[in-house]
This record gives sequence, C-alpha cells and structure tokens, in this order.
Amino acid sequence: MTDALALVAVSQLVCIGAIGYLYMQLQSVKNRAPQRVRRSPRVQSLEHPVQAVTREATGRAAREAYAAATPPRPAPRAARPAEGAVDVAELARRMNRSEEEVRLLLRRRGLSQ
Repeated sequence: MTDALALVAVSQLVCIGAIGYLYMQLQSVKNRAPQRVRRSPRVQSLEHPVQAVTREATGRAAREAYAAATPPRPAPRAARPAEGAVDVAELARRMNRSEEEVRLLLRRRGLSQ
C-alpha cells in the first residue's frame, strides 16, 4: 500500500514539474514576440479631418432616408373558406390529424357548423 502511495506522490510531483516547465516556456515565447501596436478604430478614424454635422443636415438626411424606404407590405391574409366548403378529409391529411379532430378545431374557430 505504501508503494502505491509513493508512486502516486511521485507521479503528481512529475506532473506539477511538467506544468511549471510548460509555463516557463510559454512566458519565454511570449516575451520574445514583438509587441504589436494596436490602434482602436476611433483613433484611426480621427486621423482624417472631422466635419461638423449640423441639425439641418441630419434632418435632411433622415427625411431622405425615410422617403427612400419602401413601405412595409401588409401580411397576407388567409382566405376564409365559405360555409360548408371546407374539405375536412383533405385538411386532416395535410395536418396529420383525424377528421374528428379537424372538425372540432373548425368548430372552435367558427368555420364549421
């Protein structure tokens, strides 16, 4: 039993040593890499001259955008079948339901007598 515990302890020490070695190697690679200068997009955009935007220009641009936008199309309306024109058998096949279930659903919706 003591031999097994000794082996477990030695294997844990080896693993901890390997993790420490890998960490040291990673740090050395990190320190040797050239430093990149990162510029934020805001700093890059400020290199060009900034134009002041007036209220009138903003309002005009908004009106032009609204005028150019197409109006939303209304949602298509489902055509309601005439009374008694519902083909229950076909509807049941398409809905994968029994005809009785379809009849009950139609009654609840007020589409059938």
